[in-house]
Amino acid sequence: MIRCLRLEGHPLLGSCEVRFARGLNVITGGSGEGKSVLLEALRFGLGHGGGRSAARRLGAAPGGLRVELDVEAPWLASDPAFAELGLPRRWTLARELAPSGRCRAFVDGAPLRQGSLRSLGERLAVGFAQGASRDLCSAEGPRERLDAAAGLGEVVARYAERRAAWAALRAELADLDERWEALRLEAEAAADEASEREALAALDPQPGELDGLRARVADLEAREGELHELARLGDALAGGVERGAERGAPLEDTALEAAGRLARLGLEEAGEELRALAEGAARAARAVAAALEERSFDPAELEALRDRLDRYGRLGRRLGLPPERLCERWAELLARPDPAALAAERARVRCGLRAVEGELDALARELGDARRAAAARLVGALDAELPGLGLPGARACVEVEDLSGHPLPSGPHRVRLRVAPRAGAPAVPVAELSGGERSRVLLVLARLVGGRGALLFDEVDQNVGARLGAAVGRCLLEGAVGRQVVAVTHLAPVAARAQRHLRLARGEQGVRVEVVRGPERVAELALMIRGAPVTAAARAQARELLREARQEASRAGRAA
Repeated sequence: MIRCLRLEGHPLLGSCEVRFARGLNVITGGSGEGKSVLLEALRFGLGHGGGRSAARRLGAAPGGLRVELDVEAPWLASDPAFAELGLPRRWTLARELAPSGRCRAFVDGAPLRQGSLRSLGERLAVGFAQGASRDLCSAEGPRERLDAAAGLGEVVARYAERRAAWAALRAELADLDERWEALRLEAEAAADEASEREALAALDPQPGELDGLRARVADLEAREGELHELARLGDALAGGVERGAERGAPLEDTALEAAGRLARLGLEEAGEELRALAEGAARAARAVAAALEERSFDPAELEALRDRLDRYGRLGRRLGLPPERLCERWAELLARPDPAALAAERARVRCGLRAVEGELDALARELGDARRAAAARLVGALDAELPGLGLPGARACVEVEDLSGHPLPSGPHRVRLRVAPRAGAPAVPVAELSGGERSRVLLVLARLVGGRGALLFDEVDQNVGARLGAAVGRCLLEGAVGRQVVAVTHLAPVAARAQRHLRLARGEQGVRVEVVRGPERVAELALMIRGAPVTAAARAQARELLREARQEASRAGRAA
Protein backbone atom coordinates (compact mmCIF):
# COMPACT_ATOMS: atom_id res chain seq x y z
CA MET A 1 0.00 0.00 0.00
CA ILE A 2 0.96 3.65 -0.40
CA ARG A 3 1.25 5.05 3.10
CA CYS A 4 2.19 8.63 2.34
CA LEU A 5 2.55 11.03 -0.59
CA ARG A 6 4.83 14.06 -0.28
CA LEU A 7 5.04 16.81 -2.88
CA GLU A 8 7.69 19.51 -3.20
CA GLY A 9 7.68 22.29 -5.75
CA HIS A 10 4.22 21.71 -7.24
CA PRO A 11 2.92 25.10 -8.49
CA LEU A 12 -0.71 24.30 -7.63
CA LEU A 13 -0.39 22.05 -4.60
CA GLY A 14 2.88 23.49 -3.36
CA SER A 15 4.64 21.36 -0.75
CA CYS A 16 2.20 19.07 1.00
CA GLU A 17 1.88 15.65 2.59
CA VAL A 18 -1.01 13.20 2.22
CA ARG A 19 -1.31 10.13 4.42
CA PHE A 20 -3.41 7.25 3.14
CA ALA A 21 -4.92 4.33 5.05
CA ARG A 22 -5.69 0.75 4.18
CA GLY A 23 -9.03 0.09 2.53
CA LEU A 24 -11.08 2.84 0.88
CA ASN A 25 -9.65 6.39 0.82
CA VAL A 26 -11.72 9.16 -0.76
CA ILE A 27 -10.59 12.66 -1.74
CA THR A 28 -13.19 15.40 -1.83
CA GLY A 29 -13.17 19.16 -2.30
CA GLY A 30 -14.56 21.87 -4.50
CA SER A 31 -14.29 21.90 -8.26
CA GLY A 32 -10.92 23.17 -9.43
CA GLU A 33 -9.25 22.69 -6.04
CA GLY A 34 -6.76 20.17 -7.45
CA LYS A 35 -8.14 16.71 -6.60
CA SER A 36 -7.38 15.27 -10.04
CA VAL A 37 -4.02 17.07 -10.04
CA LEU A 38 -3.17 15.33 -6.76
CA LEU A 39 -4.02 11.94 -8.23
CA GLU A 40 -2.01 12.74 -11.37
CA ALA A 41 1.00 13.64 -9.21
CA LEU A 42 0.60 10.31 -7.42
CA ARG A 43 0.56 8.45 -10.73
CA PHE A 44 3.61 10.44 -11.89
CA GLY A 45 5.47 9.25 -8.80
CA LEU A 46 4.62 5.69 -9.87
CA GLY A 47 6.31 6.11 -13.23
CA HIS A 48 3.53 7.41 -15.47
CA GLY A 49 4.44 10.21 -17.87
CA GLY A 50 7.62 12.25 -18.08
CA GLY A 51 9.58 14.47 -20.44
CA ARG A 52 8.78 18.02 -21.52
CA SER A 53 5.07 17.29 -21.88
CA ALA A 54 4.93 16.27 -18.20
CA ALA A 55 6.86 19.40 -17.24
CA ARG A 56 4.29 21.51 -19.08
CA ARG A 57 1.29 19.53 -17.79
CA LEU A 58 2.38 19.30 -14.18
CA GLY A 59 3.86 22.76 -14.27
CA ALA A 60 7.09 22.03 -12.41
CA ALA A 61 8.40 25.02 -10.46
CA PRO A 62 11.78 26.56 -11.40
CA GLY A 63 13.46 24.29 -8.87
CA GLY A 64 11.69 21.21 -10.24
CA LEU A 65 9.05 18.86 -8.85
CA ARG A 66 9.72 16.05 -6.38
CA VAL A 67 7.17 13.34 -5.62
CA GLU A 68 7.98 11.00 -2.74
CA LEU A 69 5.99 7.92 -1.73
CA ASP A 70 6.28 5.87 1.45
CA VAL A 71 5.47 2.32 0.41
CA GLU A 72 4.64 -0.84 2.31
CA ALA A 73 4.62 -3.78 -0.09
CA PRO A 74 6.00 -6.96 1.49
CA TRP A 75 4.87 -9.05 -1.51
CA LEU A 76 7.36 -7.15 -3.73
CA ALA A 77 10.24 -7.84 -1.35
CA SER A 78 10.03 -11.53 -2.30
CA ASP A 79 9.31 -10.96 -6.00
CA PRO A 80 12.22 -12.34 -8.12
CA ALA A 81 11.64 -9.57 -10.68
CA PHE A 82 12.86 -7.00 -8.14
CA ALA A 83 15.44 -9.12 -6.31
CA GLU A 84 18.31 -6.89 -7.48
CA LEU A 85 16.71 -3.90 -5.72
CA GLY A 86 16.77 -5.63 -2.33
CA LEU A 87 13.46 -4.10 -1.30
CA PRO A 88 12.65 -4.19 2.44
CA ARG A 89 9.10 -4.42 3.77
CA ARG A 90 8.82 -0.63 3.80
CA TRP A 91 10.71 1.73 1.52
CA THR A 92 10.61 5.15 -0.08
CA LEU A 93 10.11 5.73 -3.79
CA ALA A 94 10.97 9.18 -5.15
CA ARG A 95 10.80 10.75 -8.59
CA GLU A 96 12.07 14.17 -9.64
CA LEU A 97 11.06 16.23 -12.65
CA ALA A 98 13.31 19.05 -13.82
CA PRO A 99 11.87 22.03 -15.78
CA SER A 100 13.69 20.64 -18.83
CA GLY A 101 11.59 17.47 -18.59
CA ARG A 102 14.43 15.24 -17.35
CA CYS A 103 13.31 12.68 -14.76
CA ARG A 104 15.24 10.84 -12.06
CA ALA A 105 13.98 8.13 -9.74
CA PHE A 106 15.26 6.68 -6.45
CA VAL A 107 14.49 3.82 -4.07
CA ASP A 108 15.62 4.64 -0.54
CA GLY A 109 17.97 7.21 -2.07
CA ALA A 110 19.59 4.81 -4.56
CA PRO A 111 19.16 5.66 -8.26
CA LEU A 112 16.49 3.66 -10.09
CA ARG A 113 16.13 3.18 -13.84
CA GLN A 114 12.94 4.56 -15.38
CA GLY A 115 12.05 1.10 -16.74
CA SER A 116 12.33 -0.41 -13.26
CA LEU A 117 10.25 2.46 -11.90
CA ARG A 118 7.46 1.73 -14.37
CA SER A 119 7.54 -1.97 -13.49
CA LEU A 120 7.32 -1.13 -9.79
CA GLY A 121 4.53 1.35 -10.44
CA GLU A 122 2.48 -1.23 -12.33
CA ARG A 123 2.68 -3.58 -9.34
CA LEU A 124 1.96 -0.88 -6.78
CA ALA A 125 -1.15 0.67 -8.35
CA VAL A 126 -3.54 0.63 -11.31
CA GLY A 127 -5.02 4.00 -12.25
CA PHE A 128 -8.34 4.90 -13.87
CA ALA A 129 -8.38 8.51 -15.03
CA GLN A 130 -11.39 10.70 -15.70
CA GLY A 131 -13.24 9.41 -18.74
CA ALA A 132 -11.60 5.98 -18.43
CA SER A 133 -14.97 4.41 -19.22
CA ARG A 134 -14.58 5.81 -22.75
CA ASP A 135 -11.56 3.52 -23.19
CA LEU A 136 -14.00 0.60 -23.18
CA CYS A 137 -15.26 1.94 -26.53
CA SER A 138 -11.82 1.59 -28.17
CA ALA A 139 -10.75 -1.48 -30.11
CA GLU A 140 -8.28 -2.52 -27.42
CA GLY A 141 -10.21 -1.34 -24.33
CA PRO A 142 -12.23 -4.53 -23.64
CA ARG A 143 -9.16 -6.69 -24.27
CA GLU A 144 -7.07 -4.64 -21.82
CA ARG A 145 -9.72 -4.93 -19.11
CA LEU A 146 -10.07 -8.67 -19.73
CA ASP A 147 -6.30 -9.19 -19.51
CA ALA A 148 -6.11 -7.11 -16.33
CA ALA A 149 -8.89 -9.13 -14.73
CA ALA A 150 -7.18 -12.40 -15.69
CA GLY A 151 -3.67 -11.25 -14.70
CA LEU A 152 -2.33 -11.93 -18.20
CA GLY A 153 0.17 -9.07 -18.28
CA GLU A 154 3.22 -11.35 -18.17
CA VAL A 155 1.94 -13.67 -20.92
CA VAL A 156 1.00 -10.71 -23.11
CA ALA A 157 4.48 -9.22 -22.57
CA ARG A 158 6.11 -12.53 -23.59
CA TYR A 159 3.87 -12.72 -26.65
CA ALA A 160 4.72 -9.13 -27.60
CA GLU A 161 8.46 -9.84 -27.24
CA ARG A 162 8.23 -12.98 -29.40
CA ARG A 163 6.04 -11.20 -31.94
CA ALA A 164 8.62 -8.41 -32.23
CA ALA A 165 11.29 -11.05 -32.94
CA TRP A 166 8.94 -12.72 -35.43
CA ALA A 167 8.24 -9.42 -37.20
CA ALA A 168 11.97 -8.64 -37.36
CA LEU A 169 12.72 -12.04 -38.92
CA ARG A 170 9.90 -11.62 -41.42
CA ALA A 171 11.28 -8.23 -42.43
CA GLU A 172 14.79 -9.69 -42.72
CA LEU A 173 13.53 -12.58 -44.85
CA ALA A 174 11.58 -10.19 -47.08
CA ASP A 175 14.76 -8.17 -47.62
CA LEU A 176 16.74 -11.32 -48.41
CA ASP A 177 14.06 -12.49 -50.84
CA GLU A 178 14.15 -9.11 -52.58
CA ARG A 179 17.93 -9.27 -52.86
CA TRP A 180 17.70 -12.85 -54.11
CA GLU A 181 15.25 -11.87 -56.85
CA ALA A 182 17.44 -8.92 -57.87
CA LEU A 183 20.43 -11.26 -58.00
CA ARG A 184 18.50 -13.73 -60.13
CA LEU A 185 17.52 -11.03 -62.61
CA GLU A 186 21.09 -9.73 -62.76
CA ALA A 187 22.39 -13.25 -63.34
CA GLU A 188 19.99 -13.71 -66.26
CA ALA A 189 21.03 -10.37 -67.74
CA ALA A 190 24.76 -11.14 -67.38
CA ALA A 191 25.32 -14.87 -67.72
CA ASP A 192 29.09 -14.44 -68.15
CA GLU A 193 29.47 -12.62 -64.84
CA ALA A 194 30.66 -15.79 -63.11
CA SER A 195 33.76 -16.04 -65.33
CA GLU A 196 34.35 -12.31 -64.90
CA ARG A 197 34.10 -12.70 -61.13
CA GLU A 198 36.47 -15.69 -61.24
CA ALA A 199 39.08 -13.82 -63.32
CA LEU A 200 38.92 -10.74 -61.11
CA ALA A 201 39.12 -12.91 -57.99
CA ALA A 202 42.31 -14.46 -59.35
CA LEU A 203 43.82 -11.03 -59.96
CA ASP A 204 42.26 -9.45 -56.83
CA PRO A 205 43.02 -5.83 -57.84
CA GLN A 206 43.42 -3.48 -54.92
CA PRO A 207 42.78 0.26 -54.71
CA GLY A 208 45.89 2.23 -55.73
CA GLU A 209 47.79 -0.94 -56.61
CA LEU A 210 48.19 -0.20 -60.33
CA ASP A 211 49.72 3.24 -59.78
CA GLY A 212 52.00 1.74 -57.14
CA LEU A 213 53.14 -1.01 -59.50
CA ARG A 214 53.91 1.44 -62.26
CA ALA A 215 55.88 3.71 -59.95
CA ARG A 216 57.84 0.80 -58.48
CA VAL A 217 58.68 -0.66 -61.91
CA ALA A 218 59.84 2.77 -63.15
CA ASP A 219 62.05 3.13 -60.06
CA LEU A 220 63.56 -0.36 -60.45
CA GLU A 221 64.16 0.13 -64.18
CA ALA A 222 65.95 3.41 -63.48
CA ARG A 223 68.06 1.67 -60.86
CA GLU A 224 68.80 -1.17 -63.31
CA GLY A 225 70.06 1.38 -65.89
CA GLU A 226 72.27 3.04 -63.30
CA LEU A 227 73.81 -0.29 -62.32
CA HIS A 228 74.45 -1.24 -65.94
CA GLU A 229 76.24 2.08 -66.51
CA LEU A 230 78.35 1.58 -63.38
CA ALA A 231 79.23 -1.91 -64.54
CA ARG A 232 80.43 -0.63 -67.92
CA LEU A 233 82.55 2.02 -66.24
CA GLY A 234 83.97 -0.57 -63.89
CA ASP A 235 84.80 -2.84 -66.77
CA ALA A 236 86.57 -0.02 -68.62
CA LEU A 237 88.63 0.92 -65.57
CA ALA A 238 89.35 -2.66 -64.70
CA GLY A 239 90.54 -3.29 -68.27
CA GLY A 240 93.48 -0.88 -67.88
CA VAL A 241 94.54 -2.54 -64.67
CA GLU A 242 94.33 -5.99 -66.26
CA ARG A 243 96.39 -4.92 -69.27
CA GLY A 244 99.09 -3.51 -66.99
CA ALA A 245 99.06 -6.70 -64.98
CA GLU A 246 99.51 -8.74 -68.13
CA ARG A 247 102.80 -6.92 -68.71
CA GLY A 248 104.04 -7.87 -65.25
CA ALA A 249 103.13 -4.73 -63.25
CA PRO A 250 99.94 -2.94 -62.14
CA LEU A 251 98.75 0.08 -64.11
CA GLU A 252 99.86 2.49 -61.38
CA ASP A 253 103.37 1.02 -61.28
CA THR A 254 103.59 1.07 -65.07
CA ALA A 255 102.54 4.71 -65.12
CA LEU A 256 105.20 5.59 -62.53
CA GLU A 257 107.85 3.87 -64.64
CA ALA A 258 106.67 5.71 -67.76
CA ALA A 259 106.67 8.99 -65.87
CA GLY A 260 110.35 8.44 -64.92
CA ARG A 261 111.30 7.82 -68.51
CA LEU A 262 109.49 10.94 -69.60
CA ALA A 263 111.39 12.91 -66.97
CA ARG A 264 114.71 11.62 -68.23
CA LEU A 265 113.67 12.73 -71.71
CA GLY A 266 113.00 16.21 -70.40
CA LEU A 267 109.19 15.84 -70.26
CA GLU A 268 108.76 16.14 -66.49
CA GLU A 269 105.37 17.90 -66.79
CA ALA A 270 103.98 15.18 -69.05
CA GLY A 271 105.26 12.56 -66.59
CA GLU A 272 103.44 14.22 -63.66
CA GLU A 273 100.18 14.33 -65.60
CA LEU A 274 100.54 10.66 -66.47
CA ARG A 275 101.16 9.76 -62.83
CA ALA A 276 98.08 11.77 -61.63
CA LEU A 277 95.93 10.16 -64.32
CA ALA A 278 96.98 6.69 -63.23
CA GLU A 279 96.24 7.41 -59.58
CA GLY A 280 92.78 8.89 -60.43
CA ALA A 281 91.93 5.90 -62.58
CA ALA A 282 92.77 3.57 -59.71
CA ARG A 283 90.62 5.53 -57.25
CA ALA A 284 87.73 5.62 -59.72
CA ALA A 285 87.92 1.85 -60.19
CA ARG A 286 87.76 1.32 -56.44
CA ALA A 287 84.78 3.76 -56.07
CA VAL A 288 82.83 2.05 -58.86
CA ALA A 289 83.46 -1.35 -57.30
CA ALA A 290 82.25 -0.09 -53.92
CA ALA A 291 79.11 1.46 -55.47
CA LEU A 292 78.27 -1.80 -57.21
CA GLU A 293 78.53 -3.66 -53.91
CA GLU A 294 76.38 -1.09 -52.01
CA ARG A 295 73.53 -0.73 -54.49
CA SER A 296 71.13 -3.69 -54.19
CA PHE A 297 68.94 -4.76 -57.04
CA ASP A 298 66.71 -7.84 -57.22
CA PRO A 299 65.94 -8.74 -60.80
CA ALA A 300 63.35 -11.25 -59.61
CA GLU A 301 61.28 -8.47 -57.97
CA LEU A 302 61.29 -6.44 -61.16
CA GLU A 303 60.27 -9.50 -63.13
CA ALA A 304 57.37 -10.24 -60.76
CA LEU A 305 56.15 -6.65 -60.89
CA ARG A 306 56.27 -6.60 -64.68
CA ASP A 307 54.31 -9.85 -64.72
CA ARG A 308 51.66 -8.34 -62.39
CA LEU A 309 51.35 -5.29 -64.66
CA ASP A 310 51.08 -7.57 -67.65
CA ARG A 311 48.20 -9.46 -65.97
CA TYR A 312 46.38 -6.16 -65.45
CA GLY A 313 46.78 -5.37 -69.14
CA ARG A 314 45.71 -8.81 -70.37
CA LEU A 315 42.61 -8.92 -68.13
CA GLY A 316 41.66 -5.36 -69.09
CA ARG A 317 41.81 -6.29 -72.79
CA ARG A 318 39.76 -9.45 -72.12
CA LEU A 319 37.02 -7.58 -70.27
CA GLY A 320 37.12 -4.53 -72.51
CA LEU A 321 38.08 -2.29 -69.60
CA PRO A 322 41.06 0.01 -69.02
CA PRO A 323 43.37 -1.50 -66.38
CA GLU A 324 42.51 1.44 -64.14
CA ARG A 325 38.82 0.31 -64.05
CA LEU A 326 39.51 -3.27 -62.94
CA CYS A 327 39.69 -2.43 -59.24
CA GLU A 328 36.42 -0.47 -59.39
CA ARG A 329 34.72 -3.32 -61.27
CA TRP A 330 35.95 -5.86 -58.72
CA ALA A 331 34.56 -3.71 -55.88
CA GLU A 332 31.18 -3.61 -57.65
CA LEU A 333 31.09 -7.38 -57.91
CA LEU A 334 32.17 -7.81 -54.29
CA ALA A 335 29.38 -5.47 -53.18
CA ARG A 336 26.83 -7.77 -54.79
CA PRO A 337 25.66 -10.64 -52.62
CA ASP A 338 27.29 -13.95 -53.20
CA PRO A 339 24.54 -16.37 -54.30
CA ALA A 340 25.74 -19.20 -52.09
CA ALA A 341 26.09 -16.98 -49.01
CA LEU A 342 22.70 -15.37 -49.66
CA ALA A 343 21.03 -18.77 -50.02
CA ALA A 344 22.56 -19.92 -46.72
CA GLU A 345 21.39 -16.73 -44.99
CA ARG A 346 17.85 -17.19 -46.30
CA ALA A 347 17.80 -20.77 -45.03
CA ARG A 348 19.02 -19.64 -41.60
CA VAL A 349 16.38 -16.93 -41.31
CA ARG A 350 13.62 -19.29 -42.45
CA CYS A 351 14.67 -21.80 -39.82
CA GLY A 352 14.66 -19.12 -37.11
CA LEU A 353 11.29 -17.84 -38.30
CA ARG A 354 9.74 -21.32 -38.07
CA ALA A 355 11.05 -21.70 -34.51
CA VAL A 356 9.69 -18.31 -33.41
CA GLU A 357 6.36 -19.00 -35.13
CA GLY A 358 6.09 -22.21 -33.12
CA GLU A 359 6.66 -20.31 -29.87
CA LEU A 360 4.23 -17.59 -30.96
CA ASP A 361 1.52 -20.11 -31.83
CA ALA A 362 1.93 -21.78 -28.43
CA LEU A 363 1.65 -18.45 -26.64
CA ALA A 364 -1.38 -17.53 -28.77
CA ARG A 365 -3.11 -20.76 -27.72
CA GLU A 366 -2.24 -20.09 -24.09
CA LEU A 367 -3.61 -16.55 -24.37
CA GLY A 368 -6.74 -17.71 -26.15
CA ASP A 369 -7.54 -20.35 -23.52
CA ALA A 370 -6.90 -17.90 -20.68
CA ARG A 371 -8.95 -15.15 -22.30
CA ARG A 372 -11.94 -17.41 -22.92
CA ALA A 373 -11.85 -18.64 -19.33
CA ALA A 374 -11.55 -15.06 -18.08
CA ALA A 375 -14.41 -13.99 -20.37
CA ALA A 376 -16.70 -16.49 -18.67
CA ARG A 377 -15.71 -15.16 -15.23
CA LEU A 378 -16.15 -11.59 -16.42
CA VAL A 379 -19.67 -12.29 -17.67
CA GLY A 380 -20.53 -13.90 -14.33
CA ALA A 381 -19.23 -10.91 -12.37
CA LEU A 382 -21.01 -8.34 -14.55
CA ASP A 383 -24.31 -10.25 -14.46
CA ALA A 384 -24.03 -10.53 -10.66
CA GLU A 385 -23.02 -6.96 -9.84
CA LEU A 386 -24.58 -4.65 -12.44
CA PRO A 387 -28.13 -5.11 -11.06
CA GLY A 388 -26.89 -3.84 -7.70
CA LEU A 389 -25.58 -0.71 -9.45
CA GLY A 390 -28.95 0.33 -10.76
CA LEU A 391 -29.06 -1.85 -13.86
CA PRO A 392 -31.68 -4.50 -12.98
CA GLY A 393 -31.73 -7.46 -15.34
CA ALA A 394 -28.50 -6.36 -17.03
CA ARG A 395 -26.68 -9.06 -18.94
CA ALA A 396 -23.18 -9.09 -20.38
CA CYS A 397 -21.60 -10.91 -23.28
CA VAL A 398 -17.84 -11.15 -23.90
CA GLU A 399 -16.67 -12.58 -27.22
CA VAL A 400 -13.07 -13.62 -27.91
CA GLU A 401 -12.54 -13.81 -31.67
CA ASP A 402 -9.47 -15.47 -33.17
CA LEU A 403 -7.58 -13.44 -35.78
CA SER A 404 -5.55 -15.01 -38.55
CA GLY A 405 -1.81 -14.58 -38.34
CA HIS A 406 -0.32 -12.42 -35.62
CA PRO A 407 -1.55 -8.90 -36.46
CA LEU A 408 -1.39 -7.37 -32.95
CA PRO A 409 1.36 -7.19 -30.32
CA SER A 410 -1.26 -8.05 -27.69
CA GLY A 411 -2.18 -11.37 -29.30
CA PRO A 412 -4.25 -12.70 -32.22
CA HIS A 413 -7.64 -12.01 -30.63
CA ARG A 414 -10.31 -9.37 -30.78
CA VAL A 415 -12.37 -8.99 -27.60
CA ARG A 416 -15.88 -7.57 -27.86
CA LEU A 417 -17.88 -6.55 -24.81
CA ARG A 418 -21.65 -6.20 -25.15
CA VAL A 419 -24.08 -5.31 -22.40
CA ALA A 420 -27.87 -5.41 -22.22
CA PRO A 421 -28.50 -2.58 -19.69
CA ARG A 422 -31.94 -3.85 -18.64
CA ALA A 423 -34.10 -6.93 -18.81
CA GLY A 424 -35.41 -7.54 -22.29
CA ALA A 425 -33.03 -5.04 -23.92
CA PRO A 426 -30.68 -6.26 -26.63
CA ALA A 427 -26.98 -6.54 -25.84
CA VAL A 428 -25.17 -3.59 -27.45
CA PRO A 429 -21.49 -2.58 -27.71
CA VAL A 430 -20.24 -0.59 -24.72
CA ALA A 431 -19.89 2.47 -26.97
CA GLU A 432 -23.71 2.58 -27.27
CA LEU A 433 -24.26 2.68 -23.50
CA SER A 434 -24.81 5.96 -21.66
CA GLY A 435 -21.91 7.56 -19.80
CA GLY A 436 -23.32 6.47 -16.44
CA GLU A 437 -23.84 2.90 -17.61
CA ARG A 438 -20.26 2.73 -18.93
CA SER A 439 -18.94 4.07 -15.61
CA ARG A 440 -20.70 1.29 -13.71
CA VAL A 441 -19.40 -1.37 -16.10
CA LEU A 442 -15.87 0.03 -15.65
CA LEU A 443 -16.26 -0.04 -11.87
CA VAL A 444 -17.10 -3.74 -11.91
CA LEU A 445 -14.24 -4.50 -14.31
CA ALA A 446 -11.77 -2.49 -12.21
CA ARG A 447 -12.64 -4.53 -9.12
CA LEU A 448 -11.60 -7.66 -11.00
CA VAL A 449 -8.05 -6.40 -11.65
CA GLY A 450 -5.62 -8.95 -10.28
CA GLY A 451 -2.67 -8.30 -8.03
CA ARG A 452 -2.36 -6.59 -4.68
CA GLY A 453 -1.64 -3.05 -5.83
CA ALA A 454 -3.84 -0.07 -5.09
CA LEU A 455 -6.71 1.00 -7.35
CA LEU A 456 -6.76 4.73 -8.16
CA PHE A 457 -10.06 6.19 -9.40
CA ASP A 458 -10.49 9.74 -10.64
CA GLU A 459 -14.28 10.27 -10.50
CA VAL A 460 -15.26 6.74 -11.51
CA ASP A 461 -18.74 7.76 -10.38
CA GLN A 462 -18.88 10.40 -13.12
CA ASN A 463 -22.34 10.57 -14.78
CA VAL A 464 -23.76 8.17 -12.18
CA GLY A 465 -25.76 10.59 -10.03
CA ALA A 466 -26.40 10.80 -6.28
CA ARG A 467 -29.29 8.30 -6.41
CA LEU A 468 -26.86 5.47 -7.12
CA GLY A 469 -24.06 6.86 -4.97
CA ALA A 470 -24.68 4.38 -2.15
CA ALA A 471 -24.41 1.44 -4.57
CA VAL A 472 -21.18 2.82 -6.05
CA GLY A 473 -19.79 3.42 -2.57
CA ARG A 474 -20.59 -0.15 -1.53
CA CYS A 475 -18.93 -1.46 -4.70
CA LEU A 476 -15.78 0.56 -4.00
CA LEU A 477 -15.75 -0.56 -0.38
CA GLU A 478 -16.06 -4.21 -1.39
CA GLY A 479 -13.20 -3.68 -3.84
CA ALA A 480 -11.09 -2.32 -0.97
CA VAL A 481 -11.19 -5.61 0.94
CA GLY A 482 -7.58 -6.80 1.04
CA ARG A 483 -6.28 -3.91 -1.05
CA GLN A 484 -6.06 -0.15 -1.04
CA VAL A 485 -8.45 2.04 -3.04
CA VAL A 486 -8.04 5.79 -3.56
CA ALA A 487 -10.98 7.57 -5.20
CA VAL A 488 -11.75 11.16 -6.09
CA THR A 489 -15.51 11.69 -5.76
CA HIS A 490 -18.22 14.36 -5.71
CA LEU A 491 -20.88 12.00 -4.30
CA ALA A 492 -21.58 12.13 -0.57
CA PRO A 493 -22.86 8.51 -0.38
CA VAL A 494 -19.50 7.36 -1.76
CA ALA A 495 -17.49 9.56 0.62
CA ALA A 496 -19.56 8.41 3.60
CA ARG A 497 -18.33 4.83 3.10
CA ALA A 498 -14.65 5.73 3.09
CA GLN A 499 -12.36 4.38 5.76
CA ARG A 500 -10.30 7.57 5.39
CA HIS A 501 -11.84 10.81 4.17
CA LEU A 502 -9.35 13.37 2.81
CA ARG A 503 -10.44 16.91 2.05
CA LEU A 504 -8.50 19.15 -0.29
CA ALA A 505 -9.09 22.86 0.29
CA ARG A 506 -7.45 26.10 -0.79
CA GLY A 507 -6.57 28.70 1.82
CA GLU A 508 -4.33 31.69 2.29
CA GLN A 509 -1.32 29.40 2.75
CA GLY A 510 -2.12 27.47 -0.44
CA VAL A 511 -3.72 24.08 -0.91
CA ARG A 512 -3.87 21.73 2.06
CA VAL A 513 -4.98 18.12 2.31
CA GLU A 514 -6.40 17.05 5.64
CA VAL A 515 -8.16 14.07 7.17
CA VAL A 516 -11.70 14.98 8.21
CA ARG A 517 -13.39 13.24 11.13
CA GLY A 518 -16.38 13.80 13.39
CA PRO A 519 -18.17 17.12 12.94
CA GLU A 520 -15.79 18.22 10.20
CA ARG A 521 -16.68 15.16 8.16
CA VAL A 522 -20.40 15.76 8.72
CA ALA A 523 -19.94 19.33 7.51
CA GLU A 524 -17.99 18.20 4.42
CA LEU A 525 -20.66 15.62 3.51
CA ALA A 526 -23.41 18.19 4.05
CA LEU A 527 -21.58 20.59 1.71
CA MET A 528 -21.39 17.83 -0.90
CA ILE A 529 -25.13 17.16 -0.51
CA ARG A 530 -26.60 20.66 -0.66
CA GLY A 531 -23.71 23.06 -1.26
CA ALA A 532 -23.14 26.28 0.70
CA PRO A 533 -24.44 27.40 3.06
CA VAL A 534 -24.58 24.18 5.06
CA THR A 535 -28.05 23.73 6.53
CA ALA A 536 -29.22 21.69 9.51
CA ALA A 537 -31.15 19.44 7.14
CA ALA A 538 -28.02 18.77 5.13
CA ARG A 539 -26.12 17.94 8.32
CA ALA A 540 -28.89 15.57 9.36
CA GLN A 541 -28.74 13.88 5.97
CA ALA A 542 -24.94 13.60 6.24
CA ARG A 543 -25.24 11.96 9.68
CA GLU A 544 -27.80 9.54 8.22
CA LEU A 545 -25.38 8.60 5.43
CA LEU A 546 -22.65 7.89 7.98
CA ARG A 547 -25.07 5.82 10.08
CA GLU A 548 -26.07 3.75 7.04
CA ALA A 549 -22.41 3.23 6.17
CA ARG A 550 -21.64 2.03 9.72
CA GLN A 551 -24.59 -0.37 9.64
CA GLU A 552 -23.48 -1.80 6.30
CA ALA A 553 -19.96 -2.24 7.64
CA SER A 554 -21.36 -3.97 10.75
CA ARG A 555 -23.48 -6.34 8.68
CA ALA A 556 -20.53 -7.10 6.42
CA GLY A 557 -18.39 -7.83 9.49
CA ARG A 558 -20.98 -10.20 10.94
CA ALA A 559 -21.35 -11.93 7.56
CA ALA A 560 -17.61 -12.37 7.35
